[in-house]
Amino acid sequence: MEENSLSNEVVLFSDNELAKLAGESGNSNSYEYSLTNFSNETLGYLSNHQSLEVKVINEEKVTVKALTFFVKSQKKETNDFERAVFKRESTFFSDVVPLMNQNFKSEPWIPQCFLVKNGILVMEDLKVQGFESIKGSNFGIDYWKSAMEALARFHVSSILLEERIQKPLSDLHPGLFEEIVFVDDNGLSWRWLLAGIEIAEIIAQNLNLDPTFIAKAYNLTLERIRPSKKDLNVFCHSDLWYNNMMFKKNNEQVECRLVDFQMTAYTSYAIDLLQFMYMNIDGDLKNKYEKELMKVYHSKLVQELEKHEYQGQIVSFEKILKDADEKRICGLVAAVQLFPIALLSKEFSRQYMADSEKFEYYSFTTRAEFIKTVMEADDGYRKKLEDAVSDLVEYMKTIVN
Repeated sequence: MEENSLSNEVVLFSDNELAKLAGESGNSNSYEYSLTNFSNETLGYLSNHQSLEVKVINEEKVTVKALTFFVKSQKKETNDFERAVFKRESTFFSDVVPLMNQNFKSEPWIPQCFLVKNGILVMEDLKVQGFESIKGSNFGIDYWKSAMEALARFHVSSILLEERIQKPLSDLHPGLFEEIVFVDDNGLSWRWLLAGIEIAEIIAQNLNLDPTFIAKAYNLTLERIRPSKKDLNVFCHSDLWYNNMMFKKNNEQVECRLVDFQMTAYTSYAIDLLQFMYMNIDGDLKNKYEKELMKVYHSKLVQELEKHEYQGQIVSFEKILKDADEKRICGLVAAVQLFPIALLSKEFSRQYMADSEKFEYYSFTTRAEFIKTVMEADDGYRKKLEDAVSDLVEYMKTIVN
């Protein structure tokens, strides 16, 4: 078990909580639980991921039921940023999602959360239901369309809740759901961005591209990622790369659930659209399918809002295309910032996370030498990073005089 993982040596769950998880009450059964690592892979850098098995034992000491859950927990040693994002996700599941799901009549867009307590989230195990992460060449158009429909359902639930409470959703917990990554706060977020800018500038120089476009692009993103003053704002996932979506395919039908809401922010719906496009679809394919995928998103958005008898104005497809162009920089910069970490192989991920002091150093001081080592060892990884930086610089040339 990982150093910072939860341990069975401490009683984490009471019998009442275990009974609730097992869907039981008012009987004489007893309960046992065990925790194991959820995966041998590094699935998250900011929290621990584990499997929880709960056994229901009757008076004859016979196990009559065994259930499996997914547990997300805060690390023992955390910095201010890690504590902030865990609080954000915990509050989202405990206070906001129940409101969003009230009277929502369609397929879920998020796993069910059964328990939130003291730095622990206990959720349904989507893997048990046949959901899995899809990556590489298998992550194609059918999965992209399913993700767009799940994203539309997520955004619709935000729109419906805002209509119901008659105030911006940011007022539910003032300040908590503001953008937390792309901010010039002179704190850990900004230091994390600076470490990303350093890598991007090095790559640009190696490609004989003008590195001054990188900082300009980041500054523009800081402006455009803010909530819109005149257009549609919703709760955005804000971290839509393939590891944060799970899929289940039945014949030709694909279901999608969005997972990992640590970065959730109240801002323009277009942020999620653009981050999905640039963080999951390679350049030529993105150019080919972007408009089609946005049409899938819009069709599902309209369908769900009409199904739920929404009385407000529904954003048009033409408006979506316009908003996407305005927010495009946010997708391009997200890819440049996140790819160096998100695309690490299993082995390099382990190295990146192996030492807590080095992890802090890589995160908030510099990771340039580490990333250069990976780029030299992995041509596919190098090309992804170079393409992302090249796309960003070429785009900046079109909008900067």
